[in-house]
Amino acid sequence: MKYFFTILIAISSLLSEELKASIPNDLVHIPDAAFKTFLLNYKYEDGDYVRNLDRNQDGEIQESEALLLKKLTALGSTTTLSAIKSFRGIEYFKNLSHIEIPNCLQLEDIDLSQNEALTLLYLGGKFTHLDLRNNLKLRSLDINNSKLEHILFNPNNIIRSVTLTSDVMENFNYPTLKNLSSLHLIFMDALKELDIKIYPELKNLSLGSKTLKSLDFKDLKKLNSLYLDDLTIDLRTFTLLDFKYLNSFGLRNIATVEQIDLKDNHSTHFEYIYLDALPQLKKVCVDDEVEKDSFIKALEPKNSWKNLTYLVGKSCEENLSIAQIHSIKKLQISPNPVKTSFTVKGIDVKYLELINYAGQIIKTWNPQSNYSTEDLPKGSYILIIHGFDSTKSAKLLIE
Repeated sequence: MKYFFTILIAISSLLSEELKASIPNDLVHIPDAAFKTFLLNYKYEDGDYVRNLDRNQDGEIQESEALLLKKLTALGSTTTLSAIKSFRGIEYFKNLSHIEIPNCLQLEDIDLSQNEALTLLYLGGKFTHLDLRNNLKLRSLDINNSKLEHILFNPNNIIRSVTLTSDVMENFNYPTLKNLSSLHLIFMDALKELDIKIYPELKNLSLGSKTLKSLDFKDLKKLNSLYLDDLTIDLRTFTLLDFKYLNSFGLRNIATVEQIDLKDNHSTHFEYIYLDALPQLKKVCVDDEVEKDSFIKALEPKNSWKNLTYLVGKSCEENLSIAQIHSIKKLQISPNPVKTSFTVKGIDVKYLELINYAGQIIKTWNPQSNYSTEDLPKGSYILIIHGFDSTKSAKLLIE
């Protein structure tokens, strides 16, 4: 009898331990209901499998589940995403290298100090400050946030790409961004100070600000691309002198530009040129060394060109008419800027890719008559048009 009770006690003890083991004691506290709903429904690729973040389907996220996630990505727009106000709980996802959620536009509460593995951050929101001093592995930062005032960077950061949208940030002078090679400040409607010379490694610069008082980029000789939009500063003669690596540039909505002078730029190949809403522009001059047809093919066609004269050669003597330009040009993207949808003509489309300035693919489309942008945040993008015979690229501005 004694032996029987000993066995019974042992079995009871074992069942008790199994019961304890089945009750998770490492629950992640996620107070924001919308954020919790998003995480509970999140799926991700794991090798050849698609996993639920909530692997045991118990309606909670355990720390052990959070530690398995490397990338948190939601590039579309949903009611759940638009309702997220707090990212509390994200600190348990310590192995996250990528966060890409640009449409959580109500996000106010965010602390990424425990997410030290982050290499890429692409966020929307309306938080006013962002502290990245603990994120020493971060290389790419893209923030679509109308309320952002200030960012804290670690002096030892390795950030190479920054894309920002803000209605309130007044300056972007961060000398600690020593490795910065791409800077895209779009719809910066309060920006007053930008000392661009403190970023000598810049290769790609995009800037849109009605409030900026001055801009001096003449020493940035490593530039590959330059786009200026919606500026009120005096750029009467826009001169690019000895930017020999420059292969792509654009000017839009700048009332002061009268002439674009590329005669001594020493760049003989242009891949993309975008000129629009430049009411005073009368003349564009390029080097003798620039191959005329390739220069024209790089141009993005715009109706506002009708009064524009293109003059080729250092003496600016050869006149290229708009008829000549359109006889060579075929690709047309309309409208651009775009509010809800656009069309692509002049190429047999296989598929389209929309890429942000951090190099991330934001959206793809199969061939159709109209391409919708209603689920995308406003900003400046590169549209890659994959045709059956060729591949072309163009800048796409979503307003």
